[in-house]
Amino acid sequence: MFIADRWRYAAEDKTQRNDLFVFVEPFIKANFNKELSIQTLFTYDPAVDPHPDESRAFANEQLHLKNLVLDYSKDEWGVYGGRFAAEFGQAWLTLPGYFGRELAEDNAIWDRNGVGGWMNVKGGETGTVRLAASAFMLDTTIMSKSWIGTPTRTRKRQFDGGQSNTGRLDSFALSATGTKLPSMEGFSWHTGVLRQEVRKISTTNSDIPDAELGVVGGIRQEWKFDDWLVVAPMFEYQHFWNRGGVQRAERDYISTGMEINPANWRLSVGYTLRISNAPNVEEKRDYLFNTSLGYEFGNGVRPEIGYRVRSIDSLEVYEITSRILYVYKF
Repeated sequence: MFIADRWRYAAEDKTQRNDLFVFVEPFIKANFNKELSIQTLFTYDPAVDPHPDESRAFANEQLHLKNLVLDYSKDEWGVYGGRFAAEFGQAWLTLPGYFGRELAEDNAIWDRNGVGGWMNVKGGETGTVRLAASAFMLDTTIMSKSWIGTPTRTRKRQFDGGQSNTGRLDSFALSATGTKLPSMEGFSWHTGVLRQEVRKISTTNSDIPDAELGVVGGIRQEWKFDDWLVVAPMFEYQHFWNRGGVQRAERDYISTGMEINPANWRLSVGYTLRISNAPNVEEKRDYLFNTSLGYEFGNGVRPEIGYRVRSIDSLEVYEITSRILYVYKF
């Protein structure tokens, strides 16, 4: 959990605001035996952004369910079913700097109901390769709404449309992640493919939606020096066809960043570029740059302060960010 603040001190449209909020994300796991468990993940956070020129404190916060999974895992393989985030890409979760993941989070495949599985393949120079697959659909049950707080997260319905909102397990994600390469200590890679079906409902042939297709590839290198300094750069690229189900609409995401951790200090730098192309529409480029510095105390507390620049729809915004993070394990 953490308490955070985002201060927009300058913007091209002259707006200013301060956003103070709390974020809580408890992960709870109940084991029936060594292999079988139920895993839940809840989030309590702001559901919507504040008005561009109005400050707020602890407003629009809501509790909602992210994951509810029945999991059966052995040492080398596992299967699961329920409500989960499909495995596709990692920048939305691992890009250095919490306040720098906003654009990368476009591609977090949350709120899906379905089934999945994984297995680890070990061998020689390839190290350990994790293979994962899942089939899913958008959750339109009562679990898709907020349970506590202002009800801006209303229950999703099939007629809302959108990716994987078909009522069938006809969307899927496949991924592979490599770690522990003998010849490249600290190096890891990942790749994946995604297909999200959409409902084929239209009055004209020209705007019939089509399935969204995506591919992703990324690498990360972690260097350790004398057990007190860690340097870890990363890079990820994603490309989508028929983005959002719109025919011939394409989108690229380029995310890169670096963590430099001397002793208990945590320095993060991250950048994401989003390039959007659609028929008869001018190319659009959005970006987000973020850097932050924090200190890890031994009791699970980490204060951070940062700076970020964001450009969405050609509007640049400059912000000072801060947060006090606390991780509690039980």
